[in-house]
Amino acid sequence: MEKAESGQFSILSFLLQESQTTVKAVMEETGFSKATLTKYVTLLNDKALNSGLELNISLEDENLRLSIGAATKGRDIRSLFLENAVKY
Repeated sequence: MEKAESGQFSILSFLLQESQTTVKAVMEETGFSKATLTKYVTLLNDKALNSGLELNISLEDENLRLSIGAATKGRDIRSLFLENAVKY
């Protein structure tokens, strides 16, 4: 997994545990700057949109909120990070 993907995975993993949290809490958990966090959230949202997944991370007033559609399964979320994986 590349650095950017690893960072996105870290953010998403944290938000799957805490669906609504503060930017500060995610920054402390991941060690990312606000700029990096914002960049990775944007990349995650774009990746989900391009894959047709009902998954969105909203950033408002220093708060992050993860929204996942009822039809979105865990395997669908994991597949976002398997595109560059080695096929066996």
